Amino acid sequence: MSPEFANLVLSARKLKFRSARACYTANEFSFSYQCYACVERGEHPSLEVAVAIIKALKLNEEQALKAWVRDQFPPMYKHIFIDSEERSENTKKFKSKVQQMNRMQVKLIERDPLYLDLLIFVSCYSKFNPVSAEDISETFGIDLEQAKSKLENLYDYGIVDRKGNCYTMSNWVIIPEREEFQRVRQKNFLHSLRDHKRAGFNDLTIQYSITRLVNKPQREELKARMKALREWIISLEDDPAGDLFSVILAGNKRRLGNAGTLDQEQD
Repeated sequence: MSPEFANLVLSARKLKFRSARACYTANEFSFSYQCYACVERGEHPSLEVAVAIIKALKLNEEQALKAWVRDQFPPMYKHIFIDSEERSENTKKFKSKVQQMNRMQVKLIERDPLYLDLLIFVSCYSKFNPVSAEDISETFGIDLEQAKSKLENLYDYGIVDRKGNCYTMSNWVIIPEREEFQRVRQKNFLHSLRDHKRAGFNDLTIQYSITRLVNKPQREELKARMKALREWIISLEDDPAGDLFSVILAGNKRRLGNAGTLDQEQD
């Protein structure tokens, strides 16, 4: 992979100077032009040289120094550093907001996927106002007695708390990333994907697709960054006026030659 620090330097320099020589001439660096040119070509500089370039090009110091540090990690370990570093600010918030479901709780959701949507509703809204069976009945269009029964089941399984005749959740619940839960995690993912497809394009739509060559170290780095993004999303402040929003993070090998069948695929 291209050195991150060199890419930052090169991009910033091109915005300010027409050439590496022009940049070097305009700044009173204490090192040689050859040293600076080597940085643009991807060689890893000393900390002293890196800091001088950061100041000269007015780079974001934190972003640039993190890139400089990451460049020192071999590809097979770089994703571990990124995972640790970029998640550090949200890790405490994430851990305080999330609890992992146990085996029996996952089995309950697997038997009836409606439970998962009930949990999403309760977890998102009960922090502002406890959720009643009447709320569930009206929102989901189900019989009141059925709503009461399902909420009681969630309470009996220890997933929601009861407050009088209403229900609350203090934490998000997530399905553990274990082999035994792969099937139910897949079903949940496909449910979100189908909802996204059915929604079509509107002012809320976020949709990107990128296909490129990715090697194993890059794939591990990509996975780490996606996990960091997931934690950031969960750590956001809750707003009762917000929309229920599903964010889908995915990546896989590209199958070539099947583009013509996309419109024929089933939900």
